Amino acid sequence: MKKPYTIIGILFILFFSSWLFYSCKIENGGSFTDSSAPTFSASELSVVQTMTVQKVQAFPIVTLPSGAPLSPTVSSHPSKTETPRITPIPFEVAALLPTECNQVLMYDNYPYVMNECKLPMVSPDGKYLAYVTLVLQMVNEGVYSLESVRVMEIKTGQYEEVHVVKLRNHIGLFEWSLSGKLIFWESITEGPGVLFVYDPVSTEMLTTMRAYWDTAIQWNLQKTAFYSARSGGYGADNCVGELNGYDFQSNHPFPDLYEVFNAEKTKEGDPPYDYVVGDSFAIEPFGWSQDGEHLWVTVAFLDWQGETKYGYLVGPRQVGVFELSDTEVRYITLAADDHLDYFFEGSSTDPDIAFQIYQPRNCPPP
Repeated sequence: MKKPYTIIGILFILFFSSWLFYSCKIENGGSFTDSSAPTFSASELSVVQTMTVQKVQAFPIVTLPSGAPLSPTVSSHPSKTETPRITPIPFEVAALLPTECNQVLMYDNYPYVMNECKLPMVSPDGKYLAYVTLVLQMVNEGVYSLESVRVMEIKTGQYEEVHVVKLRNHIGLFEWSLSGKLIFWESITEGPGVLFVYDPVSTEMLTTMRAYWDTAIQWNLQKTAFYSARSGGYGADNCVGELNGYDFQSNHPFPDLYEVFNAEKTKEGDPPYDYVVGDSFAIEPFGWSQDGEHLWVTVAFLDWQGETKYGYLVGPRQVGVFELSDTEVRYITLAADDHLDYFFEGSSTDPDIAFQIYQPRNCPPP
């Protein structure tokens, strides 16, 4: 009577063994894939420590393996919501506002009347209160109410009028750095907007830069530095990429790549609304390092092809890094070659540098 159970047991063991062997074979045989492109670790390049801004590290031309992909994986920018949340001024902040400020519901570009204030924010050290109010100014032979950024010393009640916006513009983003510098963004009717960094102690405007709302501030993990990336809007302008930033440890803006690469730069408009005409770069951030002292970027030169073609010839892509220290911010080229396109892949903590054969291309495509 026990023989059937014995036979069933033997069959079960044989079936389980076959299944286990087959599974292991699939796992071992299916896990390997060919590498997408030649890579080497950015941290392995001694050029990071020894190279000056003027030097460019070149690498030998190589033939990529068949079927290698031609596009890098680049991290996307986190976007900010455009939907305002209406909240009253916190009581403790409202008590600090000047008497001419009424308590109102606030968010950016809230339609308010004279003597009302919005976006009140106390500095991290508790010494200053920044807020936005309205002032009357003459514009083109007419009197208009314009938004004004003010910073008040809480102890004395005295304030500085830091900035007055242009007609039809408004103040959106408002933030203090951990070191006590005020950051605010002015929305422009036509254009990406302007980002300002102000020091209430020296009463100086430290820097201004063009910036879109959704990429206005991209902090490092330590919140000691930020960058602002901007790409164009329509047509050929969409091929252009700008990148600016500020480091609060060294109190320096990021280097101007037009000066680093000795590229011709012509500006139009009045500061701080001036802009570069005939943009020459497509700059794209890859990400911050874990220590917050390196920002990896790719850079490609753009060659304007004239009004007939109305587009750019995109040059070989380089990779580089903005390196931050206690005393300066410098830009270092990590890899560049007229015959190769370089790009980052992997983690921003210690990315790999990959490359492919450069293929001339037009932007926008014909």
